[in-house]
Amino acid sequence: IMFAFNFTNDPSQLFGLAPLFLNIFKSFLYTLIFICVIILLMALSIILAIKYEFFAFLIVDKELGPIEALKKSGQITKGSTWNLFLFAIVLFGVNLIGVLACCIGVIFTVPITWMAMADVYRKLLEQSDKKPEENTIILPVEPSSSDSSTTQNA
Repeated sequence: IMFAFNFTNDPSQLFGLAPLFLNIFKSFLYTLIFICVIILLMALSIILAIKYEFFAFLIVDKELGPIEALKKSGQITKGSTWNLFLFAIVLFGVNLIGVLACCIGVIFTVPITWMAMADVYRKLLEQSDKKPEENTIILPVEPSSSDSSTTQNA
C-alpha cells in the first residue's frame, strides 16, 4: 500500500515489505498445519468409533465390564473396518432421509438402523466366536517316496 500511494519510484521500499510477506507466509503455514492436524484427528476418531462401536451391545448382551467390552469390540471389528465404515455411511444416509422427512421419519429410521446394527453385531460376534480349527482347511498329507522306502526296508 505504501508503494502504491507513494509516488516515488524507489524499489528499495519493496525490501521493507519482506517481513510482512514472511508473516503472511507463516500465517498460511500455521493454518495449513492446523487443518492437517484437525483432519488427522477426525480420521483417528472415526477409526476408533468404528473399532469400539459395539461395546454397549457387549455390555448388555454378554454382561462384560467396560474394559472387557472395549477389548472384545476391538476383536470382533478387526478386519472389517472399511465395511463397517461404509455401513455407517449408509445408516447416516437413512437417518438423514428421516430428518429430511420433516423429522417424522426419524421415528422409523432410528429403530431400523439400531436393528441393522444389532444384526451386524450378531454376525461379527458369530464370526469371531468360531474356533480357528473351523476356519482352517486341513489337507491330507500323502507319504512321500522316501517315507515308503524306509518302511519297506524295516
